[in-house]
Amino acid sequence: MKHTKSFHKGHPNPQGYRPTFLLLNGKWNFLFDDGDEGLTKEYFANFPKQSLVINVPYAYESPRSGIEDKSEHNILWYQKTFDYKKKQDVVLLHIEKSDYITKAWLNGQFVGEHRGGYDAFSFDVTKYIVNGANSIVVRVYDSKDATQPRGKQTWKATPFECFYHGTSGIYGDVWLEEINKIYLKSFALVPSAKERKLRVNAIFSEKSIGAKFTINATFAGKNAAKHEYLINSVNQEFSLLIPGELKLWSVEKPQLYDLELSITFNNDEKDKVLSYFGFNDVGIKGKYITLNNQETYLKFVLDQGYFWGGDLTATYEDFMIDINYLKAAGFNGVRKHEKIESKLFFYLADRYGLLNWVEYPSPHLFDISKAEVLKEQWTNIVKEHMSHPSVMAYVCYNESWGVHQILTDTAQQEFTVELYHFTKKLDPHRLAISNDGWEHTISDLLTVHNYQETYEELTKTYVDMLNNLKTQGNTMANVTRKAYANGYKYRGEPILITEFAGIAIDYNTSDGWGYGKAAMGVEGFLAKLEGQLKAIKQFDFFVGYCITQLSDVYQEKNGLLAHNRTIKINPQVLRKLISKY
Repeated sequence: MKHTKSFHKGHPNPQGYRPTFLLLNGKWNFLFDDGDEGLTKEYFANFPKQSLVINVPYAYESPRSGIEDKSEHNILWYQKTFDYKKKQDVVLLHIEKSDYITKAWLNGQFVGEHRGGYDAFSFDVTKYIVNGANSIVVRVYDSKDATQPRGKQTWKATPFECFYHGTSGIYGDVWLEEINKIYLKSFALVPSAKERKLRVNAIFSEKSIGAKFTINATFAGKNAAKHEYLINSVNQEFSLLIPGELKLWSVEKPQLYDLELSITFNNDEKDKVLSYFGFNDVGIKGKYITLNNQETYLKFVLDQGYFWGGDLTATYEDFMIDINYLKAAGFNGVRKHEKIESKLFFYLADRYGLLNWVEYPSPHLFDISKAEVLKEQWTNIVKEHMSHPSVMAYVCYNESWGVHQILTDTAQQEFTVELYHFTKKLDPHRLAISNDGWEHTISDLLTVHNYQETYEELTKTYVDMLNNLKTQGNTMANVTRKAYANGYKYRGEPILITEFAGIAIDYNTSDGWGYGKAAMGVEGFLAKLEGQLKAIKQFDFFVGYCITQLSDVYQEKNGLLAHNRTIKINPQVLRKLISKY
């Protein structure tokens, strides 16, 4: 399948490509600062000569980092020297992922601080960069604080149950980008097949006011629509009508338009960004989820997003192994679980037709004083992903993690409601789920998790589900948890089972576990899975499912693939099975 014009292998962001960039990945000097001496001793100006070497963008806990130390170190220092020749007005430093409090210096000068572990950020380093040799230094503080977004990273002394070792410090791409002072700072793309329009919500530099902004959409090299606008504000919304036959995005045919966004001043081009978009209107019609007004039954796989050797960081090749397997096995989507994947993954999901949800990595302890911090980081995450046609939903919380008393605690309930409405305000064109699995407050979908093992058990649990929801407004999500928190009730949302199975194979559990009793070999796995699928499919109120899980991850041995992506369940055999359900 042909890539978009905006895709250039090695550039970290296929949805916002400029050719004037310098990738800073690779070998950096690295130190653990367990005594917290670095600030006092001014490591940012005089980095110690005796240091380790780390391979960025891999966290120090991972094998690919070259260090692979899984013990806890709260303070980390990075340093890299690079040559640079400045050609334009503005230079930005981008860091895609760093967990958790990140401070950066360039040539001994402080350039900025960021708090968060899952959202991308950037600093303007124009004043600090020089022609010739430059030294960049980064300090990261991370801890096992359970009130910060952690996802599947343990907050205890060691990994346990389904929680793994930590991911600390830089674990995403680092790069410099050089641009004119008249430039497009950021943008969000909102295509609407119903309206036959592309809306572009743009933020410009102040120097851009008075310049002209051109939106040029093409498909397969042919002109689709083009228009020129006057920039009269730093925040501006534009609307581009797409005439003729619309090329819709779907799992089976993921059609993408190429997009060129350019700024000219006095007929001189000052900035040009290459991007892309796809038409995939997400909606609800009765009990069904619709994509471009077509009823769609979701067949998803849960994916922890942990990669062999890289942990939370993956390469193009890593992603393609997973995507090719999922497509070959007949799934139409993936639920990246408790993790925000890289920009490259979302591009590949767009390009190859794989639906996905964006799920906020949970904190594991509720602290209302951290509410604004959580909302700020979630805002950044939603804005980063709202332009992707493969994204169809957002998950605010999972299984009451971080809101453990949500069943009865009004403060926790109200915060999930607030986060739901906040998400819908940021992106009203996607679905939002307050608390995936059980104890929902306000959600667009009723999603339940259930690891019962047999057809009979699942049937017994759900035989009265729809009647209970219609007559009582609530029911059991599984044998121990209610579908809705107290005071909240069913409002007719589509119903899905978004975690089940989690089946281990008997020869694969000597150093780990799966849900329930391990299956006897591959045949036992397939028989057990078919019984569960048959139980789900008999109830026509279920309009989708999500199987746990894509791969083994450390102590969890319940994947369709091994942790190193060795195939455990043949994708063609799996495709034949799920095609029946």
